[in-house]
Amino acid sequence: MSDLNSLPFCAISTHEAEALIKKWVLEVIDTAHSNEPVKSEPDKFLTRQDACEILRISLPTLSKYTSLKIIEAKKIGTRILYSPEAIKAACQELQSAKYKRR
Repeated sequence: MSDLNSLPFCAISTHEAEALIKKWVLEVIDTAHSNEPVKSEPDKFLTRQDACEILRISLPTLSKYTSLKIIEAKKIGTRILYSPEAIKAACQELQSAKYKRR
């Protein structure tokens, strides 16, 4: 079997060369796109009311937990919002605190 580097360059038409180049470029683009991590949707924050419904607590209790740093809140403008991760962490914290012996 002969070495591919020693084969002479074959003549192809401009149209065939264009088609080959387009095919190669599209393959490279597809490969690059398949290697990119999938972008997740941006963080959605929960309102105070949503957080209360998920945690099954009242608004004053949520305010108390926020001031005690049990639940981490973000203030955006005049609104107080909670990340879903903070609510999940608070759920675990509150459940474990609920059943602790005093």
